[in-house]
Amino acid sequence: MKKISFKPNLLDIKPQSLAKVFLTIDTFTNLDLKRLCGIDDLPIIINDSTFNIKEKYYILYYLKEHLNNKNSRSFISRQLEERRILVIKETKDSKEIQDFMNWQQSLLVSLHEIRNFCKNLLPEYERLYLNNSYSIDKYENYNDLFEYVALKIYRLPLIIPFSNKDNIRVDINMQPIIEDKLKHILSKADINAIIRNTFNYKVQSPPSILNLEYKNIGTLRRAFFEIYKAYKNEIDNLKNNANSSLQKLKSKELSENYNKRDFIVDYFGLQDEKHVKELTNKMNFARILFISFFELRQKYVSSAEGSNRNVDHYIYENICKNLKKA
Repeated sequence: MKKISFKPNLLDIKPQSLAKVFLTIDTFTNLDLKRLCGIDDLPIIINDSTFNIKEKYYILYYLKEHLNNKNSRSFISRQLEERRILVIKETKDSKEIQDFMNWQQSLLVSLHEIRNFCKNLLPEYERLYLNNSYSIDKYENYNDLFEYVALKIYRLPLIIPFSNKDNIRVDINMQPIIEDKLKHILSKADINAIIRNTFNYKVQSPPSILNLEYKNIGTLRRAFFEIYKAYKNEIDNLKNNANSSLQKLKSKELSENYNKRDFIVDYFGLQDEKHVKELTNKMNFARILFISFFELRQKYVSSAEGSNRNVDHYIYENICKNLKKA
C-alpha cells in the first residue's frame, strides 16, 4: 500500500467545506452520540455527490487521524480514557467494569476497520486531490456560470402517458430504463441523485450542481445516448397516439386551434410548448451531464482559462455532438 506523503492543510480549504468535513468526522468519533457511524456508513459518505474531491480527501485523512487509538492525543483516545476513569471511579461492580471493557474492545475493532478503509482509499484520493487542487479552487469561481446552465435545463418526466390500440392508458415508467442504462457505470446512490435532480419535472426548483465522478466518459456518453433515444421513442409514440385522443377532446367543443402539442403540454402538466420540445432535445441531455459530473465542468474551466469561451458552445461541441452510440 502506498504511503501517504502529503498532509492536507486546514487553511487550504474553505470554512464551509471544513465545517462539512468535521461535522462528518464527528458522526464517527463523538461517543456522546446515540448512534455512532460505522464501517457501513463510510462508503455511503464517500459516494455522496454533495462532497467534492477535496472534501472527501480531508474526511479520509482526518478521520484516520482522529480514530487512531494508539495516539494518546487523538480525540477517540482521550474520550476512551475519560470514560475508563469514570467507570472505575463510579462503580465497584465488576460486571459493569467488564461490560465497559467488552464495549471498548468492540469499538476498537470497529475503529480498526474504519481506519483500514481510509488507508486503502487515501492514496487514490491524494492523487486526485494533488492533481486537481488548483483546478478545484479555480473552478469555484465559475459557480454562477454553472448555475446558469442548470437554469436552462428542462426536467424530464419519469412517467410518460401512453394509450394502447384499445385506447387504454398505459403509462410508461422511465425510471427502470434510466437505472438499467446506468447501473454498470454509476453507484445506485449516484443514479438516484441524477434522477432526483433532473428527471422529476414536477419539482419546481432548478437542478443542483452535482459532483459525481465517472471512470469512462465514452461509456457514460453511450448510456446517456440510450436514455435520450428511449425518451425520443416514447415521446414520438405519444405524439403519434395523441391524434385519436385529440379528436375525442375536440368533439367536446374544444377550440379548433387546440393542437397536438397543446394536448401533450396539458397531458404532462408541463410548462409550455418549448418544454415539450426539450424532452427530445439532445442538448438538454448534454446539459444534464455537464451539471452532474465534476470532471466535465473542470475540463471546461481548463479550456476557458484566459479566454471568454462560451459555455453553451462548449457543451454543444464537446458533449452534445459526442452524445451518440459508439
